[in-house]
Amino acid sequence: MLDKQGNGASTDNRDNDCAHNTVERGQQRFKTYYEEQELVDEEEWNHFWNTLFVPLPACFWISQSHPSSTRMSALCKQLEAYFSSVEEVDSIKSSIPYPLKWFPNELAWCLNISRQVLKRDEKLSKLHDFIVEQNSSGVINRQEAVSMLPPVLLQVQPGDKVLDMCAAPGSKTAQLLDMLGAKNYSAAERQVCTIRLSKDIVDIHESLVVANDSNLKRCWMLIHQLKRFSCPYIVITNHEAQKFPVGMRFNRILCDVPCSGDGTLRKSPDLWKRWYADTGMNLHPLQLAILLRGCDLLETGGKLVYSTCSLNPVENEAVVAEVLRRRSTQISLINVDNLLSNLKFRRGLTSWKVKNNAEEFGFFTCYEEVPLHRRKKIPPSLFPKDDLKDLGIDKCIRILPHDQDTGGFFIAMFEKVSRDTQDTWQKLRFDKEKAYMKTRRISRLISDDPFERLSTVNISLLKTIAYFYGLDEELLSNHLMTRTSDAGRVRRIYYLSEQVKSIVENSVGNLDRLTTDDDNEKYPYRVVHGGIRCFEAVDCKYQVECPYRIVFEGAPLIALRMSKRLEYVEDEEVWNFLLHVKDVIKIAEIPFINLRTSLEQTSPGSVIFCFTNESTKDYLVRMERVG
Repeated sequence: MLDKQGNGASTDNRDNDCAHNTVERGQQRFKTYYEEQELVDEEEWNHFWNTLFVPLPACFWISQSHPSSTRMSALCKQLEAYFSSVEEVDSIKSSIPYPLKWFPNELAWCLNISRQVLKRDEKLSKLHDFIVEQNSSGVINRQEAVSMLPPVLLQVQPGDKVLDMCAAPGSKTAQLLDMLGAKNYSAAERQVCTIRLSKDIVDIHESLVVANDSNLKRCWMLIHQLKRFSCPYIVITNHEAQKFPVGMRFNRILCDVPCSGDGTLRKSPDLWKRWYADTGMNLHPLQLAILLRGCDLLETGGKLVYSTCSLNPVENEAVVAEVLRRRSTQISLINVDNLLSNLKFRRGLTSWKVKNNAEEFGFFTCYEEVPLHRRKKIPPSLFPKDDLKDLGIDKCIRILPHDQDTGGFFIAMFEKVSRDTQDTWQKLRFDKEKAYMKTRRISRLISDDPFERLSTVNISLLKTIAYFYGLDEELLSNHLMTRTSDAGRVRRIYYLSEQVKSIVENSVGNLDRLTTDDDNEKYPYRVVHGGIRCFEAVDCKYQVECPYRIVFEGAPLIALRMSKRLEYVEDEEVWNFLLHVKDVIKIAEIPFINLRTSLEQTSPGSVIFCFTNESTKDYLVRMERVG
């Protein structure tokens, strides 16, 4: 190919032109589609459209269960002084950080500058490094502002049974854990954790968070993302959300379903070249199936939040309306106005059009216009009907990017007002039995590592750990479990709450224990992870009484129950010394006599030091006496 001068045209230029044209075509498809939907008034269309090309501001929320949360909140309020010192760049100087007023207790903040600017601008390097450090330590969690809304609306409390049906990558699950008072553990904070007061122990056993995802690799990513939360009441499962087992009911459910994601165009501009109206149409049946299953898993009086990061009504209002029709006597929409003060949002749409892909600019206004040969792929649930106002579809909310400088988002909140009808229950039982038999047939193909009670696997080991750390043997017998793959030599020991045990003991690996009798019908869960790791085996070159050390993520929980090897420190100078011990140090080199004497009298193994201040036990650090 020759250019105008007769030279060979660059392949790179052709590729760039092709990519540019692909983006432009995607933008034109988007513009045509949403202009036809009348998503915004004509006079504000340009504002809406131009906002889509402005990068999102950087936002984060402060973990209220972290010991440094109060300090971080105070620092956020002082960031204005930092920005005022940046004299050369007026645009940055004027971008003063501000709290998100709709987030409880002003624990979410927006920097009003994009992550790209924050990362690349040398004048903001200290601020960038500080935010990265605080995020890695678990003090803050970076997350898009509108993505924080669903957990806020659920208003979870200790003792709730919570299901996140499509949990990966885990940012919303992390919010839920934090709201439930999970202890946030961080190695980057020099191994400092919070110790909760004893009144929270009851809540630990009553609460339950099930984080589910259909992709096994994403489940492992969930474990990595959530491991800094020392939480004995979390279970990570691997099920298709629309086929999640119906054996257990939950009083809080989050359905953040897979979607076309065009509300995230400000964060992911690459979506332009992949944007097609039929993406939402193709996802509609899956979204509908997930929400229906979520409603079936909800307890009477429980609440469910359905959300997408899409602006498309066929993924939003169309799904909500169809579920309300099919479960008309069981669920109802909740008005969330009073829960989201200071948030700008639009009401749910009561009219929209469905794209006719056979014509470039064609649309269907009603199902009757769809040709007979295409009705198999274009279901009637995609279309608006005359009952939308009666269904209360205006209680749904849509957040548009230009209203409050955010991404696009859609939320509907449901409440279950009555029990399942007989027809629904019979259908659920049929699905349950069919899925059970299918699981039995393919169980050998599923990579599963079920939990076993430590008291069953190795009772002498349980007694050794209980005696060495001064723990209640009966308590450990009820809650300590290990994985079957560790049965030869137990490597890892987990602490599981009562609610978590009821799930892991009904996992796929325990099929032989399950029955399908009418009186005791159970369903095998595909459990990837459960509870919190508390102890792990150590290979010692020296003689030790108990070759199992306390793991940091489980230290706050175990310390509450220990009567041995727990040392209290009142001197702040001694405490600061302990915090800064990173490598092996000889006991003889410790400059504090009382601390040195105490360690000399302690046998090798894990020791927990607890800092006390005015009769409160606020922080702890785990150390290892190695010889």
